[in-house]
Amino acid sequence: MGSSSNMTSANLDPANAPARPPKRRWTPMAAARVVRRLTLLFGFASVLWVWNTYGMVRVPVGMDTTPRIPAGSSCLVDKRGSIAKVGHDVFCDVPDGGVVLSRVLEVTAEDHLVLRHESSESRLPDSRAFGPLPRSSVRGVVLFVFAPDPDASELPSGR
Repeated sequence: MGSSSNMTSANLDPANAPARPPKRRWTPMAAARVVRRLTLLFGFASVLWVWNTYGMVRVPVGMDTTPRIPAGSSCLVDKRGSIAKVGHDVFCDVPDGGVVLSRVLEVTAEDHLVLRHESSESRLPDSRAFGPLPRSSVRGVVLFVFAPDPDASELPSGR
């Protein structure tokens, strides 16, 4: 009975037992703390998602491809090329290394986009010059257009 010799009354006495930490209870303060942390985490994740999905692009001076969107306008764009459909205005990388704002005329069976400028006087090339472009070349689909800033020379002098 050597093993029972370690079992003394001091080891079995609850007063001499090691102290256990008190059991945590779910209080309104603890619930509020958890809700605040989850809200902060969800808000941060939402900001990251919006930052990666949407953006602003300014139409460069001299880009006369779409009369409804004049040069100098700021455009809210969706960066996902997968949403581009026939009739959407898109900013696309072109084969010569530039970026062009144009309208989607057709989506081919190979999921390439055929672009056509609305303005017939445009000096910039469209799909008639370089052919259909893959969806991966889409930088942004125009969602909303903000009017360009008026030139300072056109503003009244204020006298």
